[in-house]
Amino acid sequence: SMLSLFPDIPGGVFTSSNGPSTGDMSAVHHVIHSHVGDILTGKDHWLNSTTACTYPAPWQPKPALNNTALPDVSQNFPQDKRDYEGVYGNRAGGNLTINLNTTDDNLYFRLGLIGHGLILPTTSYKHLLFRCGPSCKAYIPVIVADVEEKDGKILSLALKSRPPEPPIVFERGLKCTDPDETDGDGCTSGSGTNKGVTVANTFVMLIFWACLNCVMAQH
Repeated sequence: SMLSLFPDIPGGVFTSSNGPSTGDMSAVHHVIHSHVGDILTGKDHWLNSTTACTYPAPWQPKPALNNTALPDVSQNFPQDKRDYEGVYGNRAGGNLTINLNTTDDNLYFRLGLIGHGLILPTTSYKHLLFRCGPSCKAYIPVIVADVEEKDGKILSLALKSRPPEPPIVFERGLKCTDPDETDGDGCTSGSGTNKGVTVANTFVMLIFWACLNCVMAQH
């Protein structure tokens, strides 16, 4: 999704797409916003039927696709599975909850109202794979998470996005209010202090999922 505002009109342009995210989707949004923006502001059109299809060329080369391979799945977690259990919060994304199922001895995650899935270890000590279940409202089947730990304690999990977008960091002990839990909103730290920050609703998270671009989705 993309939003452009033109205060002098006043007005703006909003576009949103569904389906798997690809490297070309960003260019599509920029082309539409640039052309419509010129129309709204009365400026000369610099995009036409030819350059709209080659954008961002000839002004700059098209960015190369990210072909970095996903880390390989491992048989064992680098530390006790119970160390990963808990609630991790993000002020825009809500809660990421991780639980250990004692019946099948697997780690499972639930991400706000988006859905849930299975957590898999990898051959990289600092990475986990989040495999989305059928209930996930997302098009990306596997998400790579960077693990930040200190002295064996998990501090945060960062879900990787498509470069140059930064990863979405979920902090351990930061519990945010999901829309189905209460009428209130806000985030609370492990000490119980309210951060006073409004949590975005499920729509914001769907935008986040649309921007995520794991290599798995391109293979």
